[in-house]
Amino acid sequence: MENTWAVRDLPVLEAIVEFLEEKIGFEMPELSDISDRTGIEVEDVGRAAQALKQ
Repeated sequence: MENTWAVRDLPVLEAIVEFLEEKIGFEMPELSDISDRTGIEVEDVGRAAQALKQ
């Protein structure tokens, strides 16, 4: 079983935090923004976002 936390969820979380720090909370990132930053496919970014939401 693949460790999705280390290879998907954590990088997505870090990219979201970095995005929000850069934009000072005035803009919310799109899945494509996070995909561009991480190199993770948009669909997998969405899966990570759902996992982080829980």
